[in-house]
Amino acid sequence: MNIMPSGGKRVRSGPAKDPNSEKSRRLGYTLQSLPNTECRMKPPEWPLEPADDERVRRLEAEKWKWLWKLPQARAWHLPQFKWMIRELALYARLSTACEIAPAPTALTVLLRISDRVGMSVAGLQALGWKIEAEAERKPVDSEFTRRRAKELNQESAAERSPMDETKHVYQRRMSGNG
Repeated sequence: MNIMPSGGKRVRSGPAKDPNSEKSRRLGYTLQSLPNTECRMKPPEWPLEPADDERVRRLEAEKWKWLWKLPQARAWHLPQFKWMIRELALYARLSTACEIAPAPTALTVLLRISDRVGMSVAGLQALGWKIEAEAERKPVDSEFTRRRAKELNQESAAERSPMDETKHVYQRRMSGNG
């Protein structure tokens, strides 16, 4: 008798868990929300040997800084995810190599690493993370914006003659005539 763990023969085979489903709610499966803002914590030291080429070293350093500004960096800083630091360095190194000279095999490995460290939607979900949606931006309310809006209103009113009986487009549409 062949006993297989639930979910199939391969890791993450079968449909992905839906955090919004009733079953997930009953089981207590929820995703940890990561704020959709830049992480301001200091990145850890580069854990790999420096690359031989100066240009590659510079590109890897830029990629490393960029990675640690992402929302996921808040989770990577947690003690239970410290093991990812080396994986992230490998991701930065391989990503840089693929930018310089793309190779199909390297791209495949890069995709797998991106899943493991939460750099893809599937990876985020597998780690139990989600990045919060950006809050709707409210218009800036300042004296300048109020004054400018008033000026624009006055300009458009001055362009219309008092004899102009043409309704505004919005008013025509709302009345069913537009």
